[in-house]
Amino acid sequence: MKILFAICSWGLGHLMRSLPLIKKLSKENEVFIVGHGRNLVAARKELKDEPKLKFFNIPDYPLPYTKNPMFFLPNFAFCTPSILYNIKKEHDEIEKIVKKEGIQKIISDNRYGAYSSSKRVPSYFIIHQLKYKAPFGITPITEFFNSFAQKKFNKILVPDFPEYEDSLAGELSHELRFFEKKNVKYLGILSDYRKENVKKDVDIFISVSGPEPQRSIFEESVLSQTKKLNKKVVISLGNPEREQIKEKKNLKIYSYLSREKREEILNRSKIVVSRSGYSTIMDLAELEKKAFFVPTKNQTEQEYLARFHREKGNAYFKDQGKINLEKDLEKAKKYKGLKVKWKTKRSLENFLSVIN
Repeated sequence: MKILFAICSWGLGHLMRSLPLIKKLSKENEVFIVGHGRNLVAARKELKDEPKLKFFNIPDYPLPYTKNPMFFLPNFAFCTPSILYNIKKEHDEIEKIVKKEGIQKIISDNRYGAYSSSKRVPSYFIIHQLKYKAPFGITPITEFFNSFAQKKFNKILVPDFPEYEDSLAGELSHELRFFEKKNVKYLGILSDYRKENVKKDVDIFISVSGPEPQRSIFEESVLSQTKKLNKKVVISLGNPEREQIKEKKNLKIYSYLSREKREEILNRSKIVVSRSGYSTIMDLAELEKKAFFVPTKNQTEQEYLARFHREKGNAYFKDQGKINLEKDLEKAKKYKGLKVKWKTKRSLENFLSVIN
């Protein structure tokens, strides 16, 4: 079967959670990957050993993030017409690929235009954020618009657990008003990593990620503070365009870590410092890790998830401009860490049962 798999470019997390699905599908199908920017670069690297893949570069949507959070909402409003226009362009390009390549099924990770108008080509939408944590009490409105935008897809696939008490996404994926329950399928977590019993010889692993300019701001803050830590520290800068390694005494800095190397270091790490992006949370839960979260400034999803997991006693967090690694890491060690009801192996079975 020919399957098109489209991945949103807003952060590497969309790619990382899609990797196990793509690898599973590519064993018995011809898979066409649609991506853009850093995610497409990383996808080519991570999937270089998969023979039945073709890659397409289709831009998705502009990023509304800014250095000054005061300008976030005006900038987001300014970007909205461009986002809607790009969704239409994206859909047109997807339809061209569907017709030219004879695509029989579409999987979209958060790309709203990645569907087919033909009823013969079923389309599935992967998303954990069925509603957005928004100011001024408009969160229910975001769910309404999400449910409307996603009606073009046959099923909504949620990488979370069906029951709220087991959830990693909390209100983002539960307590829904506007989605039809029969169309929403909870898969469980999705991670391309596997837990291994290895020696924990890395005291702290720091993962710098997220959209610019906040990624660079986080990087500067972390690098300035690691000099004070008398611990073995490994840092990944999340920049797949470069391949550099710097080493100083107890500090090792990678511009980018391959999936295999990242899995190794995560397994060896005692505690992880990272964004509170949902894909990262799923990875840490798969590996049963303790974490210190630093949510991307003014990204309401990450801020909510960081608070949610602190309240559950899973992980500690601090705002980006207030972190003190030396003190905060001591507090983070007292939290219980991330654990889940079932892991990715079962989630993949749930995925295949829905789309087949």
